[in-house]
Amino acid sequence: MRCNLTSADGYPIRFLKQIPTILTSDHVPAVRRYAARYKKGIMLFQCVEEDSDCSLWHNVFRLYDTDTIKSSCRYPTVALRVSLSGLLRFKAGTLGDIELAPRQALLFYLPEPSNELYLKGGKEYIFFDFLLPEKYIEHFLPYYSILPAFAEKIADRTEASLTSFPIRLSATGLHCIDMLLNCTYKGSLRSMYIDARIMDIMTEVLSLAEGSSKREVILTDEEVNRIQEIRKLLGKNLHKHYRIKDLSRMAYINEYKLKRGFQQVVGASIFDYQLNHRMQEARLNLSNTEMSLEEIAEATGYQYVSSFISAFRQHFGMTPTVFRKQRRR
Repeated sequence: MRCNLTSADGYPIRFLKQIPTILTSDHVPAVRRYAARYKKGIMLFQCVEEDSDCSLWHNVFRLYDTDTIKSSCRYPTVALRVSLSGLLRFKAGTLGDIELAPRQALLFYLPEPSNELYLKGGKEYIFFDFLLPEKYIEHFLPYYSILPAFAEKIADRTEASLTSFPIRLSATGLHCIDMLLNCTYKGSLRSMYIDARIMDIMTEVLSLAEGSSKREVILTDEEVNRIQEIRKLLGKNLHKHYRIKDLSRMAYINEYKLKRGFQQVVGASIFDYQLNHRMQEARLNLSNTEMSLEEIAEATGYQYVSSFISAFRQHFGMTPTVFRKQRRR
């Protein structure tokens, strides 16, 4: 998403052609990065994911002197902002001054996005912005009574915040963000993984906002049967990657209900279910065949061998090569 940045003190902010080495320690896996510098500090913006549904931005600000940074964008935005480091004070549109301590989040809507970040000199601020399409909220509407009023304001193009107070994320929510920031998958597997984690984070935020724990969704017998068909489809097509929105269309069940319903019926998330089947297939091929790593990666749905090796190591605690050598001793 393209935004304009200005300094309240009038100093020009210049985007750099290359990322300064001083910012390399802040790198996370990203599809693109932008660095900016001006008299009072330096900034790094990393797009972790961007597609037709959403964009995720990891933002770092380091100022030498206190200043206010103003930003504005062209398109309406539903934003979930999470502070990761530093006491973040900002003004979103006309919603007033907002303060987010580390681990705190706020979901808000701006038809004409504009922000003012109040940043102190000598401090580091790191925060994550989930920028979501307006229709994304519709997935959750039937399940959270706190949402209809928020959705109505979105439909009316009226600035709104889901809650009047910040939401403190649990360790589970922070772990989901950490998994997003350390995702090394590529291609369609990456998109599927990130879709699942965003849904997890949104579910946590909405549950905490409503003061409720995770609840079961009510499934008809027909919906249970369709979920079982999805389970069979995933198990038989390990070489394919299905995004939740694609499976939702196949099952005629909305994305949120499918995700939660699959977990209830199968006992594992959609992503984890297929990942486990892929890893078991890879284990068998490494143990019983002479297939190369490239062939096994392709057979189990990995476009890149590096992604396959990373997934295998995370699952079994060793690389495929080490696993194969141990089995052949």
